[in-house]
Amino acid sequence: MATSPVFIDHGYPDGEDFLLAFLGSGDFLRNTLSSLSNLRGNKNKREHALEIINRLNLGNNSYQDILSAWVNQQRTYLTFRLIQNSPNHINSTNFNDPTELLTSFGEDGWYGPIFGNQNNVFYVRILRVETRNIDNRFDENLSNYRWSVIAEFRDGCLFFSWNNFGYVSPAEEFEGNPNRKEFAYWDYIDDFYEELRGLFFIQFNHVDFGHLILTTIWERFYEDIDFRWDHIAISANSAGVAFNARSAVRDINLQGIRRLSEEITRTALSALNHPFTERDRNFLHVDSQIINFLIRDWEPRSYEFQLSQDNKILFKAHCYFGYSLLDGGLNPRVNQKRDLPHFHCYFNSNGTRGIIDFFLNNNLLDLS
Repeated sequence: MATSPVFIDHGYPDGEDFLLAFLGSGDFLRNTLSSLSNLRGNKNKREHALEIINRLNLGNNSYQDILSAWVNQQRTYLTFRLIQNSPNHINSTNFNDPTELLTSFGEDGWYGPIFGNQNNVFYVRILRVETRNIDNRFDENLSNYRWSVIAEFRDGCLFFSWNNFGYVSPAEEFEGNPNRKEFAYWDYIDDFYEELRGLFFIQFNHVDFGHLILTTIWERFYEDIDFRWDHIAISANSAGVAFNARSAVRDINLQGIRRLSEEITRTALSALNHPFTERDRNFLHVDSQIINFLIRDWEPRSYEFQLSQDNKILFKAHCYFGYSLLDGGLNPRVNQKRDLPHFHCYFNSNGTRGIIDFFLNNNLLDLS
């Protein structure tokens, strides 16, 4: 079974035993451990973890080193809001000591601050989630996922990043539903923003992710010949008609969604008895308009694309536009994953860290 990307506590004692289990869990990436242990060669996570603890005892590593490496890791999911007024990041009176998370499970709540190296400050929200042993249903003991949401104050924004997991809910199992399911992170993210709003006395501006992707970024990069824009997937609903399309990873030259638009163009021009070749101005103009309609004008609920330059991926994510696009941000209703404006990022294209850097380095967020 694949390792969970979220730490599972099976009852580890506090102290070094807990730290060893935490370092060896899916909450730490192997390259993160390698950077802390300085071990070379093909070492497993346990070997790295043991060396990190050894270096900690010798004074060559510190708890702050481990915490900083942990919060700076790539993660799968990302959302953010703009900050109207600057909070006092260094006021830690309302927060738990983050070093406690290295040697004990801790309690539900906020931990911090953890200082970064880009004039950024991190806080961590911990939530305990009980689960049944999914490998042995006859085991009556419960384990606990420690779900962590990483909050990062940076350049006038508050970014949230996190991983997710599947689990067996003891409550639902008791009611006769013992199936493994995805943890409903979308039920918590807005509440966590509200908690920080109260703790820091700050106000947020919601970002319209639909406008950000389909207008700001589209108009900056889509027709620039120095960049390659690959459509991967779209889920949309317009005029009561549901539409879903996905381009396979192996497809070349935007086949999939692009192929669909070209076929519609051929059919339309042929029906009008309009002469064309597939590279003439009329064909390209009609095809461009159809792509524009399919991607931008179909009230998309989510859209996945990849932007690259010189074979280097600059951006790749599945973008859930959520209530910010569907309801104008006036009547947010987060009942399922697609209702929460956020990004599903990919580790092979820099993950959440790469997406944050892309937005900020290209001045794509209206921070005025």
